Amino acid sequence: MIYVGSQGSMNFYYNDKLCCSSPLSKNKTIDLHYKETNQLIRDGLEEGWSLNEIKNEFIQRLENFVKIKKYNRTREHEKYMVMAFMMLIRLKVYDFDDVCLVMPKKKGLKV
Repeated sequence: MIYVGSQGSMNFYYNDKLCCSSPLSKNKTIDLHYKETNQLIRDGLEEGWSLNEIKNEFIQRLENFVKIKKYNRTREHEKYMVMAFMMLIRLKVYDFDDVCLVMPKKKGLKV
């Protein structure tokens, strides 16, 4: 399912299949996603995890969530998958343009 906000949506693809999306709005922007990702990395490092351990953990969890059938996924699963994708993009496992498609909200023309 694609979740669309007032500013559009961010859709993530795994093995060329849509697996999760996140709505974008004035309050929930791409920059906010990056700030949350940076905070998660800092928290992990403060707890004693190395960057490779964080990277491997999120790769493993993302693969486990992708295995869940789409009709069995909850919104919480999708939120976690979005954060895992953003974390792996930030850690340079994936390239942003390869796994994410940002679609702005299209407004119809008033006639």
